Amino acid sequence: MQIEILKKFEGKKVRIILKNNFSYSFIVFKITEDNLIQFKDKYGEVLTIEPSYVSAVTEINRSSAK
Repeated sequence: MQIEILKKFEGKKVRIILKNNFSYSFIVFKITEDNLIQFKDKYGEVLTIEPSYVSAVTEINRSSAK
């Protein structure tokens, strides 16, 4: 996915779907100075992935987080 698109979601609670169909929900990611995506998973591990490995991202708002 293009980094310009991902920048619109930076700092927001999102769901990310990767190209291997694995997904991470309710995460808040940041974009590093190397233009990589970095976030913590549910175990507290810091993950760093390349933007090209992201196939979809959607913002999670309060009404959908029931």
